[in-house]
Amino acid sequence: MFDTKHLQAFATLAEHMHFGRAAQALGLSQSTLSAQIRALEEEVGGPLINRSNRTFSLTPVGEVFLQDCQGILSMMLRARRNTDNVLGGTVATLRIGVCSAVISSGIFNEVLGESRRRFPALELIAEENPPATLAKKLSEGRLDLMLGVTYGVNFSVPVFSMPLAAFRAAVVAPAGLDIAARDDAGAEVPDMARIAEHPFVLYENAGCESPPVVDTMLAFHPRKVIRVASVRLMMSYVRDGGCIAMVPEADLWMMPEGTRSLFVPDTYMEAQAVRLATSNSPILLKFFRMLDEMYVRRRVLRP
Repeated sequence: MFDTKHLQAFATLAEHMHFGRAAQALGLSQSTLSAQIRALEEEVGGPLINRSNRTFSLTPVGEVFLQDCQGILSMMLRARRNTDNVLGGTVATLRIGVCSAVISSGIFNEVLGESRRRFPALELIAEENPPATLAKKLSEGRLDLMLGVTYGVNFSVPVFSMPLAAFRAAVVAPAGLDIAARDDAGAEVPDMARIAEHPFVLYENAGCESPPVVDTMLAFHPRKVIRVASVRLMMSYVRDGGCIAMVPEADLWMMPEGTRSLFVPDTYMEAQAVRLATSNSPILLKFFRMLDEMYVRRRVLRP
């Protein structure tokens, strides 16, 4: 196995074509450089330089070996740079889970663009799922982080979270369904007693064990729950299935004709960036610092 110092010594000597200048460039004495070249020649099995001529030159073996030597050094430099980048967190892959509201609000686009600017070699592999499903995948180690609404979502393992946005919570119902009451100022607000009489459709995968967001937000358990993995599908159930849904304001643009919405007073559905408390890879920490600068320090919270 060739010694890296010997390869570098030979490549530098071939570049300068002079022992004195090559030794100076390497920070070595001429005797040390000469010893390294002789050691390399022993490993190669033949002379690399002509010592009999006054004019410095490479032997035929030296000319051929120089090309391989430069290739080896180049590969070693690239390997070192690549590993340094990975260890330093500039080259890696992150698996990110996002929910509908994070996409609808433009947060994911902002994060994607800023990540590309700061970490051009970082590959982001994203998937969309309901928040409870994302929390489950994160807890199981199938995601590196989630960007999603965490209102009413339980995590089975310790996590670290960071706020990204706060969306007003809205009740969506069929247009002909009377679910409104009047507050002290005369404004329409959801009538919880009337709402509780109807089935709910939730943005969750079937079989999800997370408690419905309705339990947390409206303080009652729906008499019937339908779980769907798409907000658009959820809106269809509202319009044509007579169901009621709870959504963050960011997703209201998907409301079809024949539906109506009412904001729940003083109630917000917070979107957060969440990672496992034990996940501390360099790139993940750098990514969270980026999110902190984008949303927390600048207070870019919605609304």
